[in-house]
Order: sequence, then structure tokens, then C-alpha cells
Amino acid sequence: MQQVKGDGFLALTSISLILGVILTLAANAIFPRTTDPNSLLSNITSFADNEVPGQLASLGTTIGTWGIVAGVVSIYCSVE
Repeated sequence: MQQVKGDGFLALTSISLILGVILTLAANAIFPRTTDPNSLLSNITSFADNEVPGQLASLGTTIGTWGIVAGVVSIYCSVE
């Protein structure tokens, strides 16, 4: 197989798809939960009481989503 100039970038962004999914799932696991998901007040209180895990979960979800986007764009570009 002949080496093309963008193969390294394609491999890196393909890995970001897998890492993005893993990071998003891990961030979802540490997100603060309540017993009643329909109660807005208990959700806000739970998020405020667990400030650091909530912030880490939000950051992990954001970075994981960008990793998923980069991976999907990589797959799209490799199909062309």
C-alpha cells in the first residue's frame, strides 16, 4: 500500500473517534444524578453540591463530542 501524505492525520483523527466515545461515556458516568430527574430544583441542587464532578463531566462531554466530530469527519474524508 502506497503511503499518502495525509495518512498520519487520518489515523490520528480515527483514533479520536474511539477516544471521544470513551471520554463521553466516562463523563456521563461521573455526572451528578438525582433520585427524581423531573425535579428541576433537585437537579440544580445536585449539580451545585457536586461542583467539581459536574464541571469535569461537562468538560469531558465537550471534549468527547469534539473527538467524535473529528473522527466522523475523518471517516467522511477517507470515503472520498
